[in-house]
Amino acid sequence: MVHPTVLPRLEKETLTEILMIQRQLNSGLVIERSTVSHLVEASQHTEINQLVDRYTFEEDSKQWFSMHRSLWNHFDQETKYAFLSYFAQQFIDDVSIDDNKLARLRELYPHLAPYFNSFATVNGANCLAATLAGISEQGAETDWIISQWVFESTLLFALKTKKYSKQPFIEGELHPQDVLLWRDHHNHVIHACYHLEDGYFFNKHGKTLFNPWQIITMDNLYKTWGREGMELYRKQI
Repeated sequence: MVHPTVLPRLEKETLTEILMIQRQLNSGLVIERSTVSHLVEASQHTEINQLVDRYTFEEDSKQWFSMHRSLWNHFDQETKYAFLSYFAQQFIDDVSIDDNKLARLRELYPHLAPYFNSFATVNGANCLAATLAGISEQGAETDWIISQWVFESTLLFALKTKKYSKQPFIEGELHPQDVLLWRDHHNHVIHACYHLEDGYFFNKHGKTLFNPWQIITMDNLYKTWGREGMELYRKQI
């Protein structure tokens, strides 16, 4: 791990190597440069443009950009707001849900309702935390649970404690409070979400503050996570 204050003092070549490793590990905020080019070009501050260039590198025939504190602190409030607003939009799934259904889900899941279609204020809270908050139900310390980085072992232990067991996945026969997991080829859990009802899920795609807690559909989940490695866990009555 490299302390943020060290990065501005590194040689460009060394910094680029670190940023490339960061992207390979899916760590931090690394995005295609083209997605923020209009914001950079709109800035009249030469220093900001130079810093953006410093945190830009090329890999896989594309230019990538890594946002770091040393750059963020140079942005004025207007630029920060524009960046956050634009970038957050890229993480929102397109979901159609009417007001009556949303009101019903708020009534059924009061412990999750405050988080429906909202953003975190800090990085760290992941999909496993969102799922754990769902199965913990009303009365649990939802505010604390949902804001944590939850490990795979913690969620699997909680599922067992809450009397969830693995069942065959049949998309058209989902029950309220079902949990879906996705595993990679190493059998590690890479994603989880909580089924509310009628094919609507409480979900968070990633750990950054740009990943919202959102009510999404099965199609949204397939688009992001695919159909391979899926498992269904259902609470036994």
